[in-house]
Amino acid sequence: MKGGRSMEKKQLRQDLIKKLVKLSKTPDKLKQEQELYSKLYHDPQIQKANTIGITISQNIEVDTKPIITRLQELHKSVVVPRTLAEHQMSFLPYVGLNNMEKSDFGVWEPKWLPEARIDPPDVVIVPGLAFSKQGHWRVGFGGGYYDRYIAKYQPKTIALALPAQTFDEPYWDVADYDQALDQIYFVSE
Repeated sequence: MKGGRSMEKKQLRQDLIKKLVKLSKTPDKLKQEQELYSKLYHDPQIQKANTIGITISQNIEVDTKPIITRLQELHKSVVVPRTLAEHQMSFLPYVGLNNMEKSDFGVWEPKWLPEARIDPPDVVIVPGLAFSKQGHWRVGFGGGYYDRYIAKYQPKTIALALPAQTFDEPYWDVADYDQALDQIYFVSE
């Protein structure tokens, strides 16, 4: 954001994680997720996509397990990111949690099989901590993996934002390397 109020991304991440931890323990989160799921399932890009990239969510994020189940029911190929050296990542087929391992960040990732890579998927459902309505900017968890991936492959991108993650405009500095998203779904007010 040029001028005006601006918040350091590090501080924003810390504040949002605290808010999301509190929200994760309330019934409101489930209701909010249901609304976001409905919007996602009706998205034309999701409907026509063959391969969809998505993370295995952490407790504070929008729960992706129901999304994965639904996409598989719709016969979509679900792929999950694997972080690589030099802040790169690649997507591999999701074949269940039995074929996953925890990353250094505590996130479930597929075991590395280079021959199984699917880059890029037709659509990537992008995680994050903060999302702006204006410009479709996001603040992720700080590694820059998604910004690099989106810049390199330019897949269609979608995000799901809980109210605690929603900002009218980016109240953080948008850097040159930050990538705007194609679509962000927000909970109705």
